[in-house]
Amino acid sequence: MAKRRASKNANGQGTVYKRTRNGKTLYYAELTTGYDAEGKPIRHRSAGFVTRRDAEDWLTKKKQDRNDGNLPEPTRQTLGAFMREWIETTAVHEVSPSTLQLYRNMLNWYIDPQLGKVELRKLRPQLIQAMYHRLIEAGKSPRTVQLVHAVLRRGLSQATDWDLLAKNPVEQVRPPKAEAPEIRALGPAEIVRFIEAAKSDRLHALFILAATTGLRRGELLGLRWQDVDLKAGTITVTQTQKKIGETITFGPTKTKASQRLVVLPDIALEALNRWRLEQAEERLALGEAWAHPELVFTTAIGTPVHPKNMLDRNFKRVLEAAGLPRIRFHDLRHSAATLMLAQGVSPKVLQEVLGHSQIQVTLNIYAHVLREQKKEAAQKVNDFLKAAQSQAR
Repeated sequence: MAKRRASKNANGQGTVYKRTRNGKTLYYAELTTGYDAEGKPIRHRSAGFVTRRDAEDWLTKKKQDRNDGNLPEPTRQTLGAFMREWIETTAVHEVSPSTLQLYRNMLNWYIDPQLGKVELRKLRPQLIQAMYHRLIEAGKSPRTVQLVHAVLRRGLSQATDWDLLAKNPVEQVRPPKAEAPEIRALGPAEIVRFIEAAKSDRLHALFILAATTGLRRGELLGLRWQDVDLKAGTITVTQTQKKIGETITFGPTKTKASQRLVVLPDIALEALNRWRLEQAEERLALGEAWAHPELVFTTAIGTPVHPKNMLDRNFKRVLEAAGLPRIRFHDLRHSAATLMLAQGVSPKVLQEVLGHSQIQVTLNIYAHVLREQKKEAAQKVNDFLKAAQSQAR
């Protein structure tokens, strides 16, 4: 049983006490700063400290904060109510619609059902850590829990800025580590087979661009003809397609690095030229009902290509025709990047082609390819030196 022994101070001066649980003694401090509308005392309590001196230092600081008018009053607002208020009044003006939808999903699916009714003032790191454990035990992936952690940390950081919390409890919680997803990149011969099979598909140019330039799915589906210079053989990436729920929207790329000029290989340029003629014939046959004349890739009636339909129908059909295993559409980006590295493209150039904000991202993702290149470089040096030594004898 816990034992509590308090040092009695004058009214308003606070209390320091110790508790012993399972043979371990910790010191706590508590400061009462008034009464709420219901007549209940407003108490500020510390976490446990190993020494009484640390607890007394905490109490001294809190009293100073109170005297300076900087001590936030504990709120009875629940975590769920706060997070919802923060998302709909603050985050809505700071993040993209797709990111905002992610925040709502993490709140509605995981945070609110688990901890939504807990008052902010009673939220402790242990409660959050226990939630992460329950999610993992329920079969959720470490990546999902990391997303929950990120949303919760950002929201409660705002709570500390608004003086609703003295500190952010999420900062003392460790989310589970997620293993990097396995990259399934097509080899050079497989890319050739994929491109040949894609040529018979209506969206052939989209697939060939993906396999040769590494453009993201949203960047391809958001591409406009005004961003394409067929004479110069370049594409300027400025817009991306985003799917919010079942609604398709278009907007600027997420980062400045994503806005870039991409030089097209000849095979991609030829595919785009062929596709422009084919799309013009479809548009002429349909007439004024063509919905999006500015988009490079559309359905047969001029509407935006739905990413799920593309993946479920056209992409899988091309893979099957090529005799290739099922891969994600995003793996075409990895395939293009791996091919470029194998052909001697430097990581710095690859970073710019792919639109990574930092070269470390490129190095981390393609470390396995770079390791092989280092081995090949070492072998080439070794072969050169052996040949030179033989000639010198």
